[in-house]
Amino acid sequence: MWQKLDPLLLAIISAFILGTTLPLTHSAHMLVSQLAYFGVSAVFFAYGLRIRLSEIWHSLQDWKLHSIILAITYLVFPALGFTIYHLLQPFNTSPLLNGVLFLSLLPSTVQASVSFTALAHGDIARAVCAATISNLGGIFLTPLLLTTFMNVDGDIKTGIYRIVLQILCPFIVGQCFQYWVGDFMRAHLFITKTTDTIAIALIVFSVSLGASRSGIWQQISFSQIIVTITLVLLLLLSILGISYTISKVLRFPYGSKVPILMCGSTKSLSTGLPIALAIFPTSELAPLIVPLLLYHQLQAFLGVVLAIRLKEKHFS
Repeated sequence: MWQKLDPLLLAIISAFILGTTLPLTHSAHMLVSQLAYFGVSAVFFAYGLRIRLSEIWHSLQDWKLHSIILAITYLVFPALGFTIYHLLQPFNTSPLLNGVLFLSLLPSTVQASVSFTALAHGDIARAVCAATISNLGGIFLTPLLLTTFMNVDGDIKTGIYRIVLQILCPFIVGQCFQYWVGDFMRAHLFITKTTDTIAIALIVFSVSLGASRSGIWQQISFSQIIVTITLVLLLLLSILGISYTISKVLRFPYGSKVPILMCGSTKSLSTGLPIALAIFPTSELAPLIVPLLLYHQLQAFLGVVLAIRLKEKHFS
């Protein structure tokens, strides 16, 4: 199943280790932060070049499927995260608990949702459109959810402005140039994937540097990490169970049932990290993104296992 180490996982681990061990100066840290900022913009510019606007428009016709996925992503998942957070808050003082709640408010990830759907032989076109709609919607919905569920310090309007400037504007610019280079980008998907990996590695590197300088790692114990892994695994299994039940009760065909499972259960690193970077103070970023990084690895493993199991069960 795993013939080689995932390049993204390798990049995240390497960036984390370097960020926690390299004794860089404040000026060097600021330079890395700026590179991470422009790296994120480059990612969404590449997505704008690659994704056809006509695909998004066409997908809106299946309003029932997309309504269900959006409801799972932005209603059911946040409700689960909010419940876990407030049940444990009186007993758990770990800063990672805020990260578990933050994780539950994020949009779906495009790449993983589509890959898992393809592996399960589900409807790939619907998965692409559903995950894209969820991801772009998160640019606005996630900040609104943050004001509802979390005590966000600072001006949320400024955060939304930074998100629009850093994420949405590059995507729109990419759309403007798609007529000339769109076919090339779709034929060379490694460009988007490589840009995505570099940007995420830069963000993790920058956040790790900031966390080391502020001493946040001394506040997090090994037992808190184990509890966090348990919580994010509970979130993942719960949302998979709920998504499967909803798709079964509403009698979706197999091709649509798979995107509901995959798009509803995945959370995006590519969008989640820039949103955190734009809204939260640097000193709070490390404990916020650790649960997201853990969830990303769990969803990668269980997503592959589930996709293979679904395919075998349906086509046997």
